[in-house]
Amino acid sequence: MARSKRRGAPNRILVLGCPGAGKTTLARQLASDTGLPLYHLDDEYWGAGWTRPDPRRWERRQRELTAGESWIIDGNYLPTIHLRAARADLVVLVDTATTRCLLRVLARAWRIHRGDHSDLPLRVRAAAASASAGSASAGSASAGSASLRGAGASGPVRATRDLLPLLWMIIRFRARDWRAVVERACANPDVAMLVAVGRRRPGRRVAAVRGRLESLGAPSIVLPMPAAAALLRSRPAAPPGAKPHPGRRRQPRGKDRPMRVLVAWPPHVPSYFNAGHHLPTFTIAAYLRANGHLVDALDAGALNYSWKEFGDRVFQGRYQAIVLVNEFDLVEGLRRAVDYCRALAPDAFLVTAGRLSYQNPGFFRTLPLDAVVTGGDYEAGVAAALRWAGDGRPDLPGLPGVAMRRGDGWTEPTGPGVWLPAHEWALPDVADIPYVSYEQLYSRDQNKFCGIPQRRELVVPVARGCPIGCSFCDVPSMQGLRERRMTARRAVDYIRDCFARHPFEYVAFYAPTFTLDKAWVRQLCALLRAEPRRYPWKCATTLHHLDEALVEEMAAAGCVRISVGVETFEPDAAGALPRVKQRPRDRFEVVAAWCNRRGIELNCFVIVGLPGTTPEGARRTIEAITAAGARARPTLYTPYHDMRADMTEREISGFNRQLFADVAQVRSAGHEPEEFLKLIFGGDGYLTPVTARIPGAPRTTDAARAGAVSALNTEA
Repeated sequence: MARSKRRGAPNRILVLGCPGAGKTTLARQLASDTGLPLYHLDDEYWGAGWTRPDPRRWERRQRELTAGESWIIDGNYLPTIHLRAARADLVVLVDTATTRCLLRVLARAWRIHRGDHSDLPLRVRAAAASASAGSASAGSASAGSASLRGAGASGPVRATRDLLPLLWMIIRFRARDWRAVVERACANPDVAMLVAVGRRRPGRRVAAVRGRLESLGAPSIVLPMPAAAALLRSRPAAPPGAKPHPGRRRQPRGKDRPMRVLVAWPPHVPSYFNAGHHLPTFTIAAYLRANGHLVDALDAGALNYSWKEFGDRVFQGRYQAIVLVNEFDLVEGLRRAVDYCRALAPDAFLVTAGRLSYQNPGFFRTLPLDAVVTGGDYEAGVAAALRWAGDGRPDLPGLPGVAMRRGDGWTEPTGPGVWLPAHEWALPDVADIPYVSYEQLYSRDQNKFCGIPQRRELVVPVARGCPIGCSFCDVPSMQGLRERRMTARRAVDYIRDCFARHPFEYVAFYAPTFTLDKAWVRQLCALLRAEPRRYPWKCATTLHHLDEALVEEMAAAGCVRISVGVETFEPDAAGALPRVKQRPRDRFEVVAAWCNRRGIELNCFVIVGLPGTTPEGARRTIEAITAAGARARPTLYTPYHDMRADMTEREISGFNRQLFADVAQVRSAGHEPEEFLKLIFGGDGYLTPVTARIPGAPRTTDAARAGAVSALNTEA
């Protein structure tokens, strides 16, 4: 989607849509949730007796409304949309069925006819009330009826200036005005656009709207109305001077009651390793420190902790709060970690946050926890839970994105959670992170993990959120559909500082779609080229968001690997992919050629077992990738949406991207699971050439490395 250069929360929101679509209802709810000032254009435009303003005065009034730093403006007025869009951070287009819009307008007209004037524009309503009062005091039913055709109890007020033309406008909106609204709203390249589809069965319309917007060159997020409303309610921050919503108030950093906290990734044996997935352990710790807490961070999984060692740490630390990071891969050890914490630190406040609690929050109600973070950014939810605990667990209606235990029951979250603006993210302290252990986990390239063997990786989390909307991806539910990105300067400063403190050899930029903001990438490349030393780096994006000039700039700035989601080349699976990933074969071959010419390894994610695919088709996809000189990284299709709250740990552990969670479902499609699993576990003999392209210190023997890891464990 088009991304606003005004980073942080959208504080200037324009709500558009067909008459009767529900613009006013949505705008009022959004204003209530965010505290942003709300302006209805009908109130500003219409005078008493449905009189129109002078055009120049009307333009001037809109410029006055949009001059402020925070507002919500509801209303179309097509000829002047460009004035409002030029100042907006976010445009919300409400897309409702024509029939429903017609019925709503007619119902509103009937309510007004019966004497309910609450839907009338402000000055029309005031004139109606004045005429009604004058009529009552004069004892005459005809008073004030000249311009209003009656008022209040003395006679019906016109529901609109011209009802039949308004109905005709609704009928023609989709055929003519819808396109004009989109084009004028998107004339500002910095504005973001969200289309809220208000249909009882929105799926088909959502797909149609996405296609129509892409044909217009207007990339947007398109969601059903409930999902769009939830996304709008979870704005990252309150605007300057705005009254915050009661459940979203955050104290300034440093004002929390200090607590001694352990943030821990519990012991487990990983089925897959990605250092970026472990990063929340350390970003949560850094954020809590910035809020005044005394925090220890522990990746007990990567450090190969025994349960005895984990228990020692919990018991000896005398922690007031313990944060357990959860993941699909460690669900079987999570209950045991909770049991150890309850037995060895019975007075500690116990909270969990992570990917699994976002996908299946109901499962955690079965664990003896005090709070579960279910939405928003992990660190914001954890900080809110600790604040509640530090204040003595007062009787609150709830917290956004956090379920709280009270007695034997749970208080549900008041909203989807808080997404922090990028400038509030706390970057990890590299002294916390067991990089020696991470390097060992990456040492065997045939594991197809994301790291580069025999080279020390620094993970830099530069962006959160992704608007692409792959049905098999959990990023939107974890991070939102609107991308947030730190400044390129901050990223480079962090890299320089970390390389000065620790012997890193390359950088992994952690972002769902790294090249979504190409201007940002070019700025980053310029800054990296200006550095006195060269930093090799890798990233992940989509084939659709690459072009040859950008690939060339990235290579010149040190890029050695680009990971992309190819998923499959089988045409029968196109329906399971978002539009930007459909028909990827031709695009892949072009991008692979660009990368090969510039010495960049193209690392291609392939989803084995994706609905509509076959074992033979998946094999041919992998062979085509390898033949083009790229690296194929197969992973098993995992239907996260099939998880249920009543599942056992063993059942949930099946959603591990290596084994089928439902073998019967695979067989019902006419395939044997073993044929797919060969592609995951059979090996392909490919060894990445990237290790040789990154200068590195001589590696120690396996025995010496094991000794270093053991020493690190002892020190920790």
